[in-house]
Amino acid sequence: MQTNNAWSSKVGYHFFIFIFSISAIGCGHTSQESIVRAEHLIKPDQLTETFMYWGENICVVVPDTMNGRKIIHAFHSPLSPNRQNQTDYDNDILDGATLQPIEKHTANGTIIYDYSIKGEVKLKFIGTTKDTATQTIKISHPNYNLKGPGTGVFFACLPLKTGFKTEFLEIRSDFPYEQSFKTVVNKYKLNVIGEEKIVKNNKSFATYVVEVDSDSDSSGIYMKRWVTKRPPHHGLQFIYTIKNGEKNYKSLNPPYTIRDIFFTNNPN
Repeated sequence: MQTNNAWSSKVGYHFFIFIFSISAIGCGHTSQESIVRAEHLIKPDQLTETFMYWGENICVVVPDTMNGRKIIHAFHSPLSPNRQNQTDYDNDILDGATLQPIEKHTANGTIIYDYSIKGEVKLKFIGTTKDTATQTIKISHPNYNLKGPGTGVFFACLPLKTGFKTEFLEIRSDFPYEQSFKTVVNKYKLNVIGEEKIVKNNKSFATYVVEVDSDSDSSGIYMKRWVTKRPPHHGLQFIYTIKNGEKNYKSLNPPYTIRDIFFTNNPN
């Protein structure tokens, strides 16, 4: 009888351990970190007029309206236009509510984005000779601009804090910077990895260090931005690297620091 009791106790003990292990695995699975997508987090209303000096260019971000629709203009142009740099301008127009790109204008051409059909984006490419081409891209989520002056608007409108993480998509095209219509949808992860002080022209700014990376080794970009801690989170320094399969892509380029920045409301 004692032997049977001992055997029963062992069976009961191992059964308990088995059930506990399964429960722990299940709990571990359900408690995995859930990352909220960027389209559910953006706060365009926190954006204000901002003027930044990028080398010999000026970058301006201005909330505006176009045909009764709220938009955001983000553009840069030479401070002193001349024959050599007169084509060095880039004008991004973003939707004022979603931050999705609506139009991009450069000296090399224009892209028009049409979101009228759910789950699709129709791209119209207009070349310098007014020749046009179109593409329709299937897309599961809103897309954001990571090429040109509109890039900073996306960061400026997120609720950043230390440890913040999110995911988003980008439709990336070589056009209009190159006369090529190669287009790809890239998936990205964004992480706030730390905090630092940046000093510009005797002004000290508290910043978040934000890292953005595509899920592909050969497509998309790697970016690291030092943005003001107080919203809107404008970039004071950044690393921008186009990924082409290099294993050391994070250390390929040194940080670029803007010359100066002016806000309609001081972020410090």
